[in-house]
Amino acid sequence: MPAYSGWPYLVVVMDVAQVLAGSAAARVAAAAVALSVAGAANGSVMSGGRFLYATARDGQAPVALAAVGVTSRAPHAALWAQAVWACALLTVPGVNFGTLLGYFGAASWLFYALTAASVVGPGRHYPPRHRHAC
Repeated sequence: MPAYSGWPYLVVVMDVAQVLAGSAAARVAAAAVALSVAGAANGSVMSGGRFLYATARDGQAPVALAAVGVTSRAPHAALWAQAVWACALLTVPGVNFGTLLGYFGAASWLFYALTAASVVGPGRHYPPRHRHAC
């Protein structure tokens, strides 16, 4: 690989594997990255559907989204609603997968920060109180 020149490489792991071990290694690296992305997406999709299910079950979203499968007990209505919403967002002019991924990342980290603040904050302000897990 040449020295930094504006970084024209789109898939760094494949380029490094190609230089170090050849084209077969680049294909193996690409497959490893694809499996990693699929695993991360699986966790996001499954947890996102369950958040929608929980809000529907608590009455903060349409009750129809709280439906679960008879045998699997999976929140199929919420998962399908999430899939439809994701497809609808991709049909907006000027939006692509990269844009949605950027918004998802920012929203996720904001959610993580607010979750941490909700745990740390009450402990600082009300230390002697006993708190129960939900």
